Formats: sequence, structure tokens, C-alpha cells
Amino acid sequence: MSVVYCGDFELYDEEGSCDTFTGGNNAIILVRRGVTVDPEDEASVQAAIDAGNAGIMKNVKIGWADPAPVRADSTIGCAPQVVLNYNRVLQLTDGKVTEQNVQYYGGINSANGFYAGMAIVYSCAHNRQHVINATIAVLGGYVNPQSDEESQQFNITLEWKSKVDPEIQAPNPIFAN
Repeated sequence: MSVVYCGDFELYDEEGSCDTFTGGNNAIILVRRGVTVDPEDEASVQAAIDAGNAGIMKNVKIGWADPAPVRADSTIGCAPQVVLNYNRVLQLTDGKVTEQNVQYYGGINSANGFYAGMAIVYSCAHNRQHVINATIAVLGGYVNPQSDEESQQFNITLEWKSKVDPEIQAPNPIFAN
């Protein structure tokens, strides 16, 4: 008996075969869960920021790790485990340690009940944005090292589940401001 395949092959892009895409992300917009914005529309995103339903963090360092599969045993004998979803993790580091930013990151921490419903990550290395549409837990906070040879910073982790990678789009003009 064979396993039923339910997906479709999309067209594969051969054009980028000689390009190497590096990391390099330096800004992020978090949108409160339950708030709808068009991530490509500057006015829509700015209205959410002005209403206190979104926040933008610039001049930070952002990257994400390999997606970790969430698996379950197959209901078909002799078949491999099925992949149900992926756990995804994004790391954000912000060196702008101020009293206001301690309050800011404390306010959007999921330990205090906040969850984002969207994240828009700006890739400064490639002038494009990545859009994460999922319920996102915001974890972490202020780090003050023991040594004066290390810098204080905020280490923030965003966690979400998604079967698909973040969507790549042209950048929202708000990142140019």
C-alpha cells in the first residue's frame, strides 16, 4: 500500500541558481493578534502602529533557525511518521537598552498575555520582507552580563507553528523611514 500524497509541485525557479542568499535582517514589525493589516501597504501598517496595535523595531539583528518537524506515527503500517506541522523559531537581538525599551519588551512578552498575529521582517541584505502569518509567542527579555566586556541587550525569541515558510514580498516603504 502506498502513502497518499496531497500536495502539488509548484514551479521551481532556476534563475537564482548562481546566487547565494545571505542572512541579514535588521527590522521587524509585530502586529497584535486579532488585528488585520496589509503587510505591503504602508498606510495600513502605520495605522496599526498609530493605534497601538503594532510595533516596529529597527536597527536590530534577526534570524531564524531550521524548522523543526512535529511528527506523529502513521496510521498506515510500514509507513514513515507523518509530518503534522513545523515548530519555527526567530531570534531577535536589540542592543538599545533603555528604561523605555525594558517596558516595551515587557509589554509584548507572552508571559504577560501578549501574542502577535503577524510579523513582518525586513531583510536589509536583500531589500525584501518576510511575512509570518500565525499566532506568535514572544519570549525572552533583558540580558545584563556579568562582565564589562560583554554588552547588555534584549534577547527575544518568537515561536510559532506553520506548515509553510514565511512569504517573501517586496519591502513595505515603512522600512525606508
